[in-house]
Amino acid sequence: MPSTRIIAVYRFDELSDKAKDSVKYKYIAGNIDLDYIIDDAKREGEKLGFMLDEVLYSGFSNQGDGASWTGEVVLQTFLERYLTEDNPDYARYTVLLTLIEDEWVEPKVTISRKSFMYNHSNTMRVDQVGMVYYQAEDAERCVIKAACPLQGANVRELYDGILIDGLLIDLYEWVEREAKNYADEIYSRLEQAYDDEMSDQHVSLMADANEWEFDESGRLI
Repeated sequence: MPSTRIIAVYRFDELSDKAKDSVKYKYIAGNIDLDYIIDDAKREGEKLGFMLDEVLYSGFSNQGDGASWTGEVVLQTFLERYLTEDNPDYARYTVLLTLIEDEWVEPKVTISRKSFMYNHSNTMRVDQVGMVYYQAEDAERCVIKAACPLQGANVRELYDGILIDGLLIDLYEWVEREAKNYADEIYSRLEQAYDDEMSDQHVSLMADANEWEFDESGRLI
């Protein structure tokens, strides 16, 4: 009579570290859904002026891993969130904010990606195109229309007074830094969520809830 081979059955907690890793990468890693992290980041980004269209990331253990996003930055919202009175250019940015609100400066900039090989934040850039609407030939008619302390002020004089070309360049660089910082924050959230899903504690709870049983190597029986 042929002998019957008895296969030892293990719960996840009873497996060796090597077998646990096998379980994680065979049955868990490819099924982790992190879309909710990106959805939250898109909603929260609006409060900072960041209108995220697409978020790309790669992770979580290789050089070059990271996250980046494309979309637009609403400059008024950005300045209202990030500009503080201790900024050495606070007065100039306050005037610039009025020009933006009165539609003498393009209210948004575009965030694009300059690489298709990597997804980290250093692939992001601000596109600086068509920012200023002032036309020199309309100098007399170019005045602030909004009801504010600068109402009636000549736009050309305001442009010259705040050295707008240089200030806009500084603003674009500032926007780019903060947009990249936000991408790095998104990546940190993604990485933390991934690590949580891959933790022994989480996988053990999942395995027990689904009544998973394994052989010695970590293969589901």
